[in-house]
Amino acid sequence: MRELKFRQKVIINGDFARWHYWGFINGVFIGPAHQELSSISYGESYQYTGLKTMNNKQGEEVFEHDFVLLDDPIDGIQNNMVFEIRFNAMVMAWELYNYDSGRTYNCPKSFPTIGKIIGNRFENPEFMNGQE
Repeated sequence: MRELKFRQKVIINGDFARWHYWGFINGVFIGPAHQELSSISYGESYQYTGLKTMNNKQGEEVFEHDFVLLDDPIDGIQNNMVFEIRFNAMVMAWELYNYDSGRTYNCPKSFPTIGKIIGNRFENPEFMNGQE
């Protein structure tokens, strides 16, 4: 069965605290988190891309809005560039967005073997260069 996963921001006292993972995980449905205490709130959910990096034996799951560093140049993309993983609903495909150049690239098929996750837009906003 295909895993249908999301991760949701957990915010405590106004600060990002951790992720809550939900969806169909290992064949069991786990629901999204709901506000229970006044000091805890929950942000939007972001979808699992279905991609895993090959940086370790298990592979790291890549989620929407993760930042990835590409190790090798591919399809006109230089190596050692940082990209945000985004979903383009117009073409129904995952894309790579680079904040330095402002350019968007199609997510290459070889991505899982050449990229590594280095953060995400919520825990590492410094990769966005002051942009939203």
